[in-house]
Amino acid sequence: MVLLSNSEAFVPKNDYVFKRLFGHVGNEEITKGLLNSILETKVEEINLEGNTILERDLIDDKLGVLDIKAVLNNAVTCDIEMQVAEQDNIEERLMYYWSKMFIGNIHKGDNYGTLRKCIAIMFIDFNLENLAQIPKSHTEWEIREKDFSKIVLTEVLELHIISLPKLMELAEKNKLPEGEKKLKSWVKFLLDPQELGVMEMEGNDALKKAK
Repeated sequence: MVLLSNSEAFVPKNDYVFKRLFGHVGNEEITKGLLNSILETKVEEINLEGNTILERDLIDDKLGVLDIKAVLNNAVTCDIEMQVAEQDNIEERLMYYWSKMFIGNIHKGDNYGTLRKCIAIMFIDFNLENLAQIPKSHTEWEIREKDFSKIVLTEVLELHIISLPKLMELAEKNKLPEGEKKLKSWVKFLLDPQELGVMEMEGNDALKKAK
């Protein structure tokens, strides 16, 4: 068992605090604000689902438990994860969660056209070695054709990996990509709310409410 100091226990990246802050019914505006700093499509409506356990098809299937599950704009299923400890196969775990959400959208007798888009987002408090050469902290993944990368096979798959330390490192070096600047204040909040200044929350009501 790992014992945490009071300051560590109440940092938003802490597993319990993260779920309680962004996954709790009643905190939809906070979660919406976080997602709108990440996703290209604006989140107008959000429904936080209390049941984050992924269904098992067979009794011996691996049980998956999401950190936060939400339905966005009544059309998209979204999983939001926080991973503080560095573990092997983290990319495969993200894919597993996404795939279970995706197949959970369809039931016997349904047309495949009813399968709705699923987004999986994972915040990591470390740097992934195989992403080291990418000069940004927020990477987005889709299914694209090998030789014609502008062609997306289907838009139902969307994966996001956000490295907290890499974002702060890029910000300190003044190399933060333009698309990640609105995410900086949220990442700073996740790492330590006390380091977040008043000016950094200016015009961001969701972030103010979160703090």
